[in-house]
Amino acid sequence: MTLRLCVEPELRYLGAYLREDELVECLAGGVFRSGMGLLAVTSQRVLLLREGEDGQASVGIPLERLCRADWLAGEARGSVVVADIDTTAVIGDVPTADGERAVLHLRRRMHERAQTAGRPGFDPLAVRALAG
Repeated sequence: MTLRLCVEPELRYLGAYLREDELVECLAGGVFRSGMGLLAVTSQRVLLLREGEDGQASVGIPLERLCRADWLAGEARGSVVVADIDTTAVIGDVPTADGERAVLHLRRRMHERAQTAGRPGFDPLAVRALAG
């Protein structure tokens, strides 16, 4: 993860947000709700966290409810958009490598879930376009 020092408070508090047996699989730092934030993909959820002087912010979307994971590219940075049917969350100013990696990971998880549920998944070739 490129922005480790910028999201040090979020990394320190991440453990308090994790459930028993929940493992962190992927991290990305950026701007979440007007402050530095952390996107953490775990074995169970997508977490977006911000710990700041003006308070905390957090969003948790269970992987089984996740219906959207998009990378909105900028020049050197972009935004990760995640959503379920009720909630959409965006973390911006994410370094390209970190954002693309997180979205690719989430899309793979969504594809795996679709395959195990017997539903058609999305085209894995479309995911390769992210790694471009």
